[in-house]
Amino acid sequence: MTGRIFLLLLLLSACQDRKIPAGILPPAKMQAVFYDYIRADVYINEFMSGDRTLDPQKESVQLQKQLFEKHKISRTQFYESYDYYVDHPELMRDMIDTMVARHRSEDIKTRKNLKLLKEYE
Repeated sequence: MTGRIFLLLLLLSACQDRKIPAGILPPAKMQAVFYDYIRADVYINEFMSGDRTLDPQKESVQLQKQLFEKHKISRTQFYESYDYYVDHPELMRDMIDTMVARHRSEDIKTRKNLKLLKEYE
């Protein structure tokens, strides 16, 4: 019985350690925003960098603005949350692990759909 109480207290204290301060995006929300943020950054660096008619810095600012509007957050809220997660590497690691798993899942789904389309042709 004492072991169960100790385990319960340990679990409760671990949950308290993970309490996110007010103003900081909770992990699930931050993961969604950060995932889109990385995708936008890749788009700017990989696809727009070859177009000399575009200013990558200006395009990046515009994409970030759209991203923050989509997720209904401010630029300040994102960067303060980002700094918080950088200062808490265990939370950042969990968030990135989830993003990697999500990306792999989407990639597998895309590959299956492409395979089905090829079989249909």
